[in-house]
Amino acid sequence: MGLVKLYRVTGKPEYLSTAKFFLEERGKHNGYDPKSPDAWKNGSYWQDHKPVVDQKEAVGHAVRAEYLYSAMAVVAALTGDQKMLAAVDSIWQNMVSKKLYVTGGTVPSDLYRFATTSDEKVSISVNGKPGAYTTRNGYAVLARKWHKNDVVEVNLPMEVRQVVASPKVQDDLGKVALQRGPVVYCAEWKDNNGKASNLIMPGATAFTSNYQPEVLNGIMQLRATSTRRASRCRQQLHQHHPSNLNAHSLLRLG
Repeated sequence: MGLVKLYRVTGKPEYLSTAKFFLEERGKHNGYDPKSPDAWKNGSYWQDHKPVVDQKEAVGHAVRAEYLYSAMAVVAALTGDQKMLAAVDSIWQNMVSKKLYVTGGTVPSDLYRFATTSDEKVSISVNGKPGAYTTRNGYAVLARKWHKNDVVEVNLPMEVRQVVASPKVQDDLGKVALQRGPVVYCAEWKDNNGKASNLIMPGATAFTSNYQPEVLNGIMQLRATSTRRASRCRQQLHQHHPSNLNAHSLLRLG
């Protein structure tokens, strides 16, 4: 990516050709074991298991992968390399159709859903007036004749909703994620009496949103009254009971 930026700034073709060279070196290392299921041993952990033009699936370390795929996309666009473009298109389709996590990371996208439906709708306006749009492949499409200084405003429903995992994800059974509009929240131990992993969140839990301007340059914090699961006896590992949180144990997320 850095070499491509240098090419765009200087116009020197050697920067672009060097970027393409590094991409094309992927998949040439002979020290991997292609039969091993271990991503570290077969090279897929760092997307080095195949030449980039032969890769069709998003695999390995997500951050490394997305740097690579971004570089493939921009180099393909600048050089006109159709094989690389086809490969990155296939990887993109694999990622968005099968490997997106609730926060956008790469795991299957059909493994979670909202616990409750919402009646609130997204609204889009153009220059202060309602803008007609259609939905295509998850995107809102506005078809109109555009003018300089047109202003598009998107208003998103910002209610707090619980996101639950599919039963296919056994490690997430009985767990929820909290989402306010497009933002997913995290319960931190420091805000919850030193432990956040044993909080119980009923489906009908009511949340309040509180803006905290003094925290991290300003954050929206969620609060709710919850219960905490605690052990009855240290010798009995699986006998627990709920207990009400006191005022200092209000669930605070942000």
